[in-house]
Amino acid sequence: SAFLVSVLALVAVAPCMRLLRSLCDFSTSGATRDASPIPAFIGGQYIARLRTTLNDLRDSGMLSARLAQRLLLISAARFIVLVLMAICTAQAVGIHIDFWCMATATPFASLANLLAVTPGGVGVNELASVTALHIFGTPLGAASKWALANRLLVTISCIAVTACAFALTGVRGASRSMIHRARRRQPTEELLDHVES
Repeated sequence: SAFLVSVLALVAVAPCMRLLRSLCDFSTSGATRDASPIPAFIGGQYIARLRTTLNDLRDSGMLSARLAQRLLLISAARFIVLVLMAICTAQAVGIHIDFWCMATATPFASLANLLAVTPGGVGVNELASVTALHIFGTPLGAASKWALANRLLVTISCIAVTACAFALTGVRGASRSMIHRARRRQPTEELLDHVES
């Protein structure tokens, strides 16, 4: 069923892009031939801004069906990678979670992350993941264990990538040069303070 939905989305994306393009053409066609502008108090300035934006969108090439299909394929590949990472996390902590169960629960965790009010979605993402996994057949204890292990592994990997980035880009050297410049500036500031007093 997921494969069928993916194929349907790939087939439907081209007509949807054509429809959006024709809507942009229709909305901007009246902008040039309109002799009587809509008064500003009715919202003429907003309509003019909308027509300009739609015209820019039409001319940008963003409504290309081929581009939309490529982006859809990239998005599908990203989703599959996320599900496979989650399955690997589950196997690393000794939990068996069915692929399709994880694949159906992952979008709920992603949506919860969008609505989260906590930094990085801490707690909200785990609650959504555990709830979705439990609804789709994973035992509550196993889902909770996976959610905590996943958060821990994500946090550790972020710290490791950040440390590697600092090491590779020479941030340590940059901070040393900033400290050195600040020390060179300090005697000048002290001299100015003595001159003022």
